[in-house]
Amino acid sequence: MACLEAGADDYLDKPLNTVELQLRIKAGKRLLNMEDMLREGAGTDISTGVVNDASFREFFRIVIAENVRENKNGALLYVQVTNHGETLAAYGFNPTESMMAGLANLLRKIARSSDLVARLSEHTFCILLQNTNWDKCLPVAEKIAAQAPNIAVMLDKGAISPIVDISATNFPQGSLNYLQILEEGERVPYSEVRMAHQNAESSGDGPAEVASAPPS
Repeated sequence: MACLEAGADDYLDKPLNTVELQLRIKAGKRLLNMEDMLREGAGTDISTGVVNDASFREFFRIVIAENVRENKNGALLYVQVTNHGETLAAYGFNPTESMMAGLANLLRKIARSSDLVARLSEHTFCILLQNTNWDKCLPVAEKIAAQAPNIAVMLDKGAISPIVDISATNFPQGSLNYLQILEEGERVPYSEVRMAHQNAESSGDGPAEVASAPPS
């Protein structure tokens, strides 16, 4: 019992029984597989409640195939929390995940009912917007940029808030498949599109066409 109290997950009596050891190893593997199924197979990120990366990739694969077949397009809006690493190092896992959960809630409120919000990594979210090009997503990006700093997780030494970097890409993109779009597709920084629209409005030319926008 002392080994369990010290933090061990299991123990074996001496002399060592090899058959028992093999059975214990198999049981341990089953537990690990069950944890993976709960974490990925259920389809949602445990901390934030949005779609997880594995489920999003499968869904996006189907969306790409449908859009190519029906000649439709859409956009992926990426929201990266640039202070995730330093917040995790300074304040720990739970406060950092509370901050990410707050941002996920904001993204779900801003997104349309037809959009899909997902967590692609520990520091990055994505909103999939169907039948929408990136240059038409500027109002969504504006809301995220304006409201994200208002998210605050209160701690003994103050509060932590997410610092976000927003970018986007259109899809489909020529011959790129769904994985290549996610991992290699060109992304337009929100700041570039915002500046282009501001310049166009100030010059009286109307809404700007963004030259650097990825091909649809």
